[in-house]
Amino acid sequence: MPTGTELPSTPQLFVPNILVLRCDFQDLDPTVLPNAVISFCNWCIHEADLPSECVQPDAWLLYCTSFYVGQVCNGGHGQFAGNSGMDHAFLAEVDAGLEAFGLNELRENFDQFVGIMLADQALHDKVVDGCGFGDIPSVIETLDDKFLDLFDVDQFSRRASEWLRCNPHVLALTPAEKWAEEKKIIAQTGGTSGPPAHPATKTGDFWTGYFDTRPPITTRDDFEAEAARLRKAFEVAMLEDDENGIDAVIAGYRALQDACPPDNRQRWSKQVLHLKSQLLLAGERWGRTDLLDQAADAIRQSIAEDGDKAEGPNAAFAWRALGEALVGLAQINPARISAMPEALAAFDRSIAIEEASAGGRDIGAAGENWIGKAEAMILLAKEEDYAARLSMARALLDEAPKLQTMAGPARMAAARADLLLMSPYDDITEAVKRRTRHMLDDAIACERDNDGAIWSSPFRLKRLQHLRAHPRLAAADDTLSM
Repeated sequence: MPTGTELPSTPQLFVPNILVLRCDFQDLDPTVLPNAVISFCNWCIHEADLPSECVQPDAWLLYCTSFYVGQVCNGGHGQFAGNSGMDHAFLAEVDAGLEAFGLNELRENFDQFVGIMLADQALHDKVVDGCGFGDIPSVIETLDDKFLDLFDVDQFSRRASEWLRCNPHVLALTPAEKWAEEKKIIAQTGGTSGPPAHPATKTGDFWTGYFDTRPPITTRDDFEAEAARLRKAFEVAMLEDDENGIDAVIAGYRALQDACPPDNRQRWSKQVLHLKSQLLLAGERWGRTDLLDQAADAIRQSIAEDGDKAEGPNAAFAWRALGEALVGLAQINPARISAMPEALAAFDRSIAIEEASAGGRDIGAAGENWIGKAEAMILLAKEEDYAARLSMARALLDEAPKLQTMAGPARMAAARADLLLMSPYDDITEAVKRRTRHMLDDAIACERDNDGAIWSSPFRLKRLQHLRAHPRLAAADDTLSM
């Protein structure tokens, strides 16, 4: 592929392996492992503060190639050119990635694009400066159209996943093992970019002291630096099962919001997205209604600010998260079941946005929405229209797309068990009970395997164990022996 310049020699490897969770490596969905590797690259760059040259080369190759196809799908080659700056090293990675995945026709189209751009400086500058907007040169539009005719997202994910599974540098680890390896990498950076020190090595007022050292927020750089500190502190608090730490992190986000520079509203919106996710994760982890209430309020606020007609993945996430927060509240406190109509409306809005998106339906997101609706229906069945609500919940669970989140198996198992335990005795066969027991056992094992991970939840594990111990799920021979 023509690049126009010779690439510099490869620097000494700093991160020799690609760290992914074992559950991601084993997931049959072909999108999960590539996404895990992309997340690892983002961690290396944004959390460990490593230059791209120090990221494991195969991981970086996948990152660059995925960036290319994502940019072109979203805004054409113009958007890719503007956001990549036509960096020669980056272009070489994309070319090598398309070749590695056996996407030869896409590679030929890409090489033609690079050749055209390098041959005409005026065209190059116009396309890069336009970043996919305004008057798109016809030669670039032709390449965009050809790309869209050739590109198959399922094929790309499958090829990338197969390539990664055969890669000896991919390490499939438990959450604790991955965390330990990440700490080793952070140690090599000099310790300036990693998570805050282990809470167990500090005094009881660790978190207060941590936030007392926050510098004044007067510039955008100050804002971004403090936001990064908060994300790292949240990770440590979750991994250490430290509720006091979580409360301090959330207070830190509130203080950051108050200190947000007037011209930095867009950047604060990004942090609100983090805050919503963190409130949800923490609330679900410990079964805390106060955190889930705060999550619901923050989500409603962001939806109101963005406008009810907002589209795209962030809007779909916001509506889905609102539904999940309301369902979580009702599962902890039955008095909150009255909010289930709002939850159902939120899930429906998220589904509508996903199905109308230019990229087509996000199966993982659809699965989360469908099981969320089923959970809301099961809760409502305890209050009204018992048979009709259970029937609708059963249909939703039967037709729900595969769940891709870490909490997916647990949520599905709990919903199935709730549905079975609320059904008339005559409807429960031994085969159904056996399948439900196996599903709960698998979900419990998954929760235990992920113990210590950010998304793990002692509250969710306790709920699964409670359902598994229900007398109606006992095997026939167990009942006879009692």
